[in-house]
Amino acid sequence: MRTIICLIQAVLFAAFLSSAASAAEGPDVLPDAECVTRGRLGNGLTYYIVKDDGSRGTADLFLVRKRPVQCTDVPDEALMGAFRRTYSFGEGQAAAFLARSGAALGTGTDARKFPDGTVAYGIKRLPVSAAPVLDSALLLLVNIASDSLKLPFSMQAIVVSGDVDPATVAGRLSLIAMYEPARDCGSLPDTSRSGGGTLSEPLYVFNDVPYTDVSVSFSIDTLPARLRNTVVPVIGSRMGLYAGKLLDRRLELSADISGVSLLDCAVSMKDGLETGTGHDVFEVSVSVPGGQEREALGMIENVLCGLARHGFSVEEYRMADLSFQGGVWTEREPAYREYARRCISNFLYGTSLASPDMEMEYLLSRPIGDSSGCRYLNRYVSAILKSPYAVSVTGDFPDDGRSGAEHGFSITRESSGCPGADSCIAAAYREDTLRVLPSGTRTGTRPVKKESLTGTPVLHFSNGLKIYYNESESGRSVRFSVFYKGGFAQNPRLVAGEGAFYSDLMKVDSVAGMKYRDFERLLTEHGIAMDYRFDRNCIEISGESPVASLPFLWSALNAVMNDRRPDPEGFADYVRKESLMLEYAGEEGRKRFVADTLDALLHPFSIYSGRKRLRSLETLDYEECSSFISERLAQTGNAVFAFMSPLSADGFREACAAHAGWFRAKKRVRLVDYDAAYGTFAGNMVSDISLDEALGTDVRTGTRKVLVASYAMPCGYDAGNLYMAKVSAKVLERALNEVLARYSVSVSVDCVFDTQPLEYCYVSYSVRLPENTNMTEFMFDINAVNKSLKNPSSGLVGWAKEIVMNEVSSAFVSGEAWFGIIRDRYVFNKNTYSHYEKIISGIAPEEVGDFMKKLLDGGCVELYVKGLD
Repeated sequence: MRTIICLIQAVLFAAFLSSAASAAEGPDVLPDAECVTRGRLGNGLTYYIVKDDGSRGTADLFLVRKRPVQCTDVPDEALMGAFRRTYSFGEGQAAAFLARSGAALGTGTDARKFPDGTVAYGIKRLPVSAAPVLDSALLLLVNIASDSLKLPFSMQAIVVSGDVDPATVAGRLSLIAMYEPARDCGSLPDTSRSGGGTLSEPLYVFNDVPYTDVSVSFSIDTLPARLRNTVVPVIGSRMGLYAGKLLDRRLELSADISGVSLLDCAVSMKDGLETGTGHDVFEVSVSVPGGQEREALGMIENVLCGLARHGFSVEEYRMADLSFQGGVWTEREPAYREYARRCISNFLYGTSLASPDMEMEYLLSRPIGDSSGCRYLNRYVSAILKSPYAVSVTGDFPDDGRSGAEHGFSITRESSGCPGADSCIAAAYREDTLRVLPSGTRTGTRPVKKESLTGTPVLHFSNGLKIYYNESESGRSVRFSVFYKGGFAQNPRLVAGEGAFYSDLMKVDSVAGMKYRDFERLLTEHGIAMDYRFDRNCIEISGESPVASLPFLWSALNAVMNDRRPDPEGFADYVRKESLMLEYAGEEGRKRFVADTLDALLHPFSIYSGRKRLRSLETLDYEECSSFISERLAQTGNAVFAFMSPLSADGFREACAAHAGWFRAKKRVRLVDYDAAYGTFAGNMVSDISLDEALGTDVRTGTRKVLVASYAMPCGYDAGNLYMAKVSAKVLERALNEVLARYSVSVSVDCVFDTQPLEYCYVSYSVRLPENTNMTEFMFDINAVNKSLKNPSSGLVGWAKEIVMNEVSSAFVSGEAWFGIIRDRYVFNKNTYSHYEKIISGIAPEEVGDFMKKLLDGGCVELYVKGLD
């Protein structure tokens, strides 16, 4: 209780510091979002309805059930049984209905049990253009809500979020509820969530992996009910974000100083809904090579003790605030999902239903000075570090009698383990802040033109720089992508398999005379996030930056493109870490083996594979690869710049002109002809694989198999083929799910394209077979579906076209879609945007049948895999 009081005091400190509210009035309460409608039916069932026009033609539906402590927990495997038979849906009818509607059991419909006993049933991305579908889905959820005579409707809620009319949905629910009167279930215990975890000594768990995961989880008590609907959680989540990002940075610095080989590092704050317990969890976790668990524990302990002693510095707070205020750390969860999540949390825990935009507006309209904000952040972190925590170590280590007493872990204000750790981290941080890049020079501007497809501005500069620009009305950051025509397939000295590592190698070379991790920390200092993708036929440098850091961003792009050097020491470290991951034969290794097998079967002897393989890493010529990467990035004539920001076109043009003078428009380099001498499998292959035998691992129990199927056909990437493939994939998905409903399983069909040099369309899916499935009968059903799709019905194709039309229309309104349009048009010379409605609506059943025939007659691989959990 003392910890939660400290947290409340810390949050209220900032709330009152930045607001005119007096202590007597209490913290502010934000109003519900306008798109949310909530109410309670006559039988006590609560409902939330979210109108979201962005999810065109679809909706998510949830039934949430609080679980009183005396109720027997439902086993996880039995949860889905609620869908198999209800009083309105006979045996198997609910599964058949969901399969026909596009939300099949398992892929579109699922059930989840939280650690505190709460159960949530979800029907996701349900097509609701036809009113009977939504009505039937609501009836199904009300049926499930009625199946327990021990649980009153008052402890259950239905959430509907998507392209729906709230008044119509509320009316339908009221009508259904008339047949479900309120029930008196007697007195039930209070289900309010409280209490956190308890202090535990390190828990060691053996696992046959070549690395070790070390985590420290702080369990934070819930806020009192009167504060959960206020701005206190909003401000607290902001400080939790700051603490997580800054602590992650400190851990990386500490690893460099202490010599710990850090494979991965993550710091997160999970709220009560994510943890499923009602209380927040602040977790610090790192992955290190096996045998370094003691060093990792000591490193985490030193860093946390340093925070307990001194907290974060004002400079660190300023860096975090720059990223937050600049919009770089803003999560972009689709609105329909975020609002549904908030509705569920409101029902379970009484949290706010304010919109994310409203919360952000509140935070940005009440700025806090750096010194005051830093004091608040440190009070917040101090309160977290006083919370109960648990330490766990998972990995492959010898059983040498480790115990909490022998290898204790404690967080105190006293020095622990490494007395000089704080000063070393502070010195490293100061060194980061002293690093600079050459300032950009000015260039002249030219008249603004319009881009032909989207109508957005094209900014021209005197030095030949051309920027495709999109003014964002809602964003606060500068988002950017620099695309290059041609990728690793352009390397005439390419060795089979090495192209898969080029994206990683972009972060191995030194940049601007410093190791890449130092350069990356310099970017973070300015609030900039930058990532790379080096594909077969395209290179992409993309990321996000605060508007205030735009001058430094141009300097950083100059360094990345023009000031690179090989770093043999960095490459050796990369190979050491990457080899550990590729050698791992655990769950990820099993999935990787299956994907590698599919890739090798579909394109045997291809040098263009994007799959990472250990043998390719071991023979990789780093000096040659690094030289090729630098050579490609220097070919600015093949580069396409795309930016999106809240600035006007004129304002952004002026900001860029002041700092982009370094750019030189070199002559466009003609792409070399691709080597077409690679094997392509044709025909049908069905194979049975035991991963235990293939990988030489211990044989697992159980007989369940997973069908992994992939179909490949030569197919150029253009608008006609793209939308034909999308419609055909939806036809295949529904046809399969209607048959698989009798097995209580389902598939989600993926459709992707490869442009040159492969120019293939791939359609794939996987499905986990139930125990003791009759394989002959199952394979017969799959083959029957494949044959029937060579002549699909007009009704099925019409349904698929409507689904694809809604998905594409919803996708094209996003910022990511705009970048994709620019890339397709000016890198691949493709236009998938113009007239997409006409193209989709014009697809005929006969054309889908022809496409499916070509697909099934192409390279078709079906693997029945045993041992893939």
